[in-house]
Amino acid sequence: MGKFLVAVSSKGGVGKSTLSYQVLTALLFHKHSKKHKLIEIDDNNQTDSFVSSIFEPTSFKVERGINEALKELFNVFDDENVVLDVGGGNDSLKTIDALNSMGVDENIVYFIPVLKNKHGMKNLLDTYNRIREKSNSTIVIVLNQTISSDKQVIENQFTYFFGNNELNIDGVYKKVFNDENLIVTSLTDTNVYDLAEDYNLTSYEIAQDELNTAKFLKDEKDKGFDSFKKALGFVNVYSKCVENYQDSFLGFYKDVKGIL
Repeated sequence: MGKFLVAVSSKGGVGKSTLSYQVLTALLFHKHSKKHKLIEIDDNNQTDSFVSSIFEPTSFKVERGINEALKELFNVFDDENVVLDVGGGNDSLKTIDALNSMGVDENIVYFIPVLKNKHGMKNLLDTYNRIREKSNSTIVIVLNQTISSDKQVIENQFTYFFGNNELNIDGVYKKVFNDENLIVTSLTDTNVYDLAEDYNLTSYEIAQDELNTAKFLKDEKDKGFDSFKKALGFVNVYSKCVENYQDSFLGFYKDVKGIL
């Protein structure tokens, strides 16, 4: 059976969709070198128009999406890997309940992105506790939009997660750190995913292109000023994607590759 990487949160706007189609899809492709499915359950973020060489997107409306998505998962139970991007709020909670009822804990990995604010920690615990009511599946907490990859900087930024004795803040991490099926990782704050999306690609795909920038710019210059100007913009995006691949993606992959 394949793995099902499920991005969930009881709060919207924490980065589930970006995590799903820019990072989780890349994780699976990086590990297995095989195109896979991205199933989205959300009325607002329709990514079925997204063209990619590493995943095949499918979108479902929330009102009927959970059952349809489960049917889709059932169809690929044998050996395929799937990324499931779930809308916030009750959509995530209902999906968690539905997945838990399937009895395939070892094949499901939940990814919960969280921002640094105090309110986000409550939503994180709500989502975590909902999963743990009936499931021992691996949970990956993703500290999203960190200002650095340095551990101490991240702990200072995510005070409400790690806690701070001097400020008398009892962090969320203390409530979950004994969970043997828990991984905590991070993604740095970057505009690279939005820039990649402007070209209808993932940052991972752009970074893997091994572009000869000098030759590319020369070829585009020969086509005229407009082509050259567009090429300059793409070269800048390409450089950012390569940097993000080295500084953020590979570290993220190292943290979770054992469960993929």
